[in-house]
Amino acid sequence: MCTIAMAKLRTTDLLKLPDGFYADENGLYLYVRGNSRTWVYRSTVDGKRIKRGLGSTKEVSLAQARQKVLAIKLNGLKDTSSGRTKFKNFYLEAIEHIKEVKQWKHPKSESQWKSTIAMYALPFIGDKALDKITTDDICKLIEPIYKTKTETASKLIGRLKAVFDYAQVKGFRKGYNPAVWSGNLDQYFAPKTKVSQIQHHKAVPWQDIPKVFKALWELKTIGSLSVMFGTLTASRVKEFALAEWQEIDWENDIWVMPAGRRKDQKLFPHRVPLNKQIKMVLDRLPTRENFLFPSVSGDSHLCLENPRKVLRDLGLDVTMHGMRSSFRDWAAETGQDWAASEKALSHTVGSEVTQAYLRTDMLEKRREIMQAWADWCFSEIKSGD
Repeated sequence: MCTIAMAKLRTTDLLKLPDGFYADENGLYLYVRGNSRTWVYRSTVDGKRIKRGLGSTKEVSLAQARQKVLAIKLNGLKDTSSGRTKFKNFYLEAIEHIKEVKQWKHPKSESQWKSTIAMYALPFIGDKALDKITTDDICKLIEPIYKTKTETASKLIGRLKAVFDYAQVKGFRKGYNPAVWSGNLDQYFAPKTKVSQIQHHKAVPWQDIPKVFKALWELKTIGSLSVMFGTLTASRVKEFALAEWQEIDWENDIWVMPAGRRKDQKLFPHRVPLNKQIKMVLDRLPTRENFLFPSVSGDSHLCLENPRKVLRDLGLDVTMHGMRSSFRDWAAETGQDWAASEKALSHTVGSEVTQAYLRTDMLEKRREIMQAWADWCFSEIKSGD
């Protein structure tokens, strides 16, 4: 990316600049890419080009960025107290670099990396020079949370490894990476699968679904109908509870769920086939405006906790995720097409290569499967009930 020369940056211009690398003064630059705007200090030390991230414009103003540059020029890039760069002064630059290289798509990724490292690592190694941090230091910060917050500890290890990898590339460390798992930390900690067993969502056995549907059908409440709709469409709570009437394509018998509610972050809508049973559920709803499942006041959507409460009131210790699992079990045990069943659940199917070739959403194949599923769910509900 070419550097764009300007007289000097102005605060009023920061949010208007297109993608580019903008020079200010004294080695201060603004890196703009999409919605990301990051301050960077660039200079040459002993003939070697160096770059230091100074934070985003959301956290650091133009005036503060200039002050940081002056402080660096006054004190040097390395900490005068130790003659070496400390972890706390480096990890944000590393995260910024990793974000650019890995092309993170989820906006929460950067904040999650920063928060976990700040919370669990900085108290132990924040003031240590990068080249003085050892495996023992990593063990000391991981040990307090490994048994109680195993998944968090596992993610933290991976994130620290990436930071130290970058530190080695930048020349701040030599030798081994203290956060490497294999042949290093695995000598001190048991595999996470032995420490923390993944708790799967409880599900209704698919054989019992018709009885559950009969009870839900007799309730005739918005909550019970939402559970039926969510189960028949194999959708997530946040997907169906926010559904609006304008998303129903009656002409083509499709519910067009907007891309913004997709968990997989794909940029196109998820099409869900409608069948006669789903239409029966929709026919029982009290309104044809705004949300399919309105709140009590009618000015918003159904509370996201309501479907689970409905199931609990029926004596079922399950969630809507568990109802999705019931569909998946039924599909597997009745020999339904695997790829189409996965797409019905809005799951990503196969490797990147498989996805490249399997571009169709298999709508008509899914229509057959979802009709068979609906027939089973309604098998104990008599016509006219």
